[in-house]
Amino acid sequence: MAFRSAAVFGLTLSACVFALAQAQTPKPLRLTGEAPAAADPAPKSFVIDALVTPGDSDSQSTIDGWFSAADAPAASGEVTGTCVEQHCTVTVSLDDAKLDLIGDFGAASGPVTARFVLKDDD
Repeated sequence: MAFRSAAVFGLTLSACVFALAQAQTPKPLRLTGEAPAAADPAPKSFVIDALVTPGDSDSQSTIDGWFSAADAPAASGEVTGTCVEQHCTVTVSLDDAKLDLIGDFGAASGPVTARFVLKDDD
């Protein structure tokens, strides 16, 4: 059984991912998102705390961290992802599902539009 949802998130970044990727050491990144119209079991609001590490090229970086839902349904899990320039894809591993978050939030410093897909682990 696959859960599929799509919504617009207001993502707020505490720092610019693309600028952070230029540094030689990992840098902290915080994403906050809201999807008030999301259907269960998708989270309606969440926080991602992660580290951004330079990748194999100047325009690529990797993201590793932790996800936590701020509202019901309760959820938390590991976050992994990559950015190429400002386009990023982040995958959250939840207990029975995976949440993919896709958007151009790599160079953002305020709210941006993103989409997500929630699907079962299979």
